[in-house]
Amino acid sequence: MNIISRVFPYHHFRISNKAIKILTLSDTLFFSGMALVEIIFGVFIVQNIPGATVVELGIGHSIFLVGIVLTEPLFSKFYDSAKNLESSYYGFVIGNLLKSVMRLLFIVIDSVPMFYIVYFIMGIIHSIEYPSFAKLFTKHLDSGRESSEWGYKDSLMSTGKVLTTFLSGYIVVSLGYQFLFLLSSLIMLIFGVLTPLYYKKEILG
Repeated sequence: MNIISRVFPYHHFRISNKAIKILTLSDTLFFSGMALVEIIFGVFIVQNIPGATVVELGIGHSIFLVGIVLTEPLFSKFYDSAKNLESSYYGFVIGNLLKSVMRLLFIVIDSVPMFYIVYFIMGIIHSIEYPSFAKLFTKHLDSGRESSEWGYKDSLMSTGKVLTTFLSGYIVVSLGYQFLFLLSSLIMLIFGVLTPLYYKKEILG
């Protein structure tokens, strides 16, 4: 836990719950890595996929949301019906792993239909990951500090996104889209998959 405390000085927020610290760190750095691509991705699609315009971008995002609408209630019900937190833990890890891998697929998207398919799959993956994280985080919240701990997590996550979205354009100009996607995937893998695997006992405790 010393490493976590050094990376983010959580004592300033008076969070003593180890599981909340770990989940906050994981989510903050995972989504900071994801944010490297969020703003740039639309430009990449329009510039690199034949026939893609802002219209296709809008359709693609709508397809992503349809994937969520169709599947998130099912996964949410599954996690709630489980007798313990293990199903949510593995849903969290697997969902993050799949999100990390999908970043690499961005490199090989070469048509509008493939873009639509990838975005629909991403919607399903979001449905696997988000409710599982929500259950894990909610289960470990300290009584009387629920709103504060959610707020600290979101504030730290937004702080991380400030840095990575700011840098994303410079990275593309200097090193290219492929490097950006690889870097995003690596950060997501380390903090969204390896970190919760390492701290499995604390998260399930």
